Amino acid sequence: MKKHGMFDTKIYRSWAAMLYRCRNPKAKAYPNYGGRGISVCSRWHSFESFYADMVATHWDGAEIDRIDVNGNYEPSNCRWVTTAENVRNKREHLRVTYKGEDWNFPQLCEVLGVSRVHAYARLRVGWTVEAA
Repeated sequence: MKKHGMFDTKIYRSWAAMLYRCRNPKAKAYPNYGGRGISVCSRWHSFESFYADMVATHWDGAEIDRIDVNGNYEPSNCRWVTTAENVRNKREHLRVTYKGEDWNFPQLCEVLGVSRVHAYARLRVGWTVEAA
């Protein structure tokens, strides 16, 4: 078997961690991934295939992110993002529709230059997303 020689790279570690949290019930993160049905597409069970699909958009320091946090790891649902973007794209963050687009609320506040704390408070008292 030919070795890819990428064992010690960030992209390989991202791939291995993705498989680990989705397939190993002993993994600390398993309940939030494999334990709730998040899986890795069969094509990406091979590092070489994952690499072929994702290397073009990878950069140093990038983290793998699922666009739909409830979707699987597959080419159409994955992208490389910064740590800050990855943190914002979590299930526990409020999802809202603003001007016909689906948004993560903290990210929308950042884009609009609005205080997230104040916007959340306004939502809690009944304001619309647009008004908040």
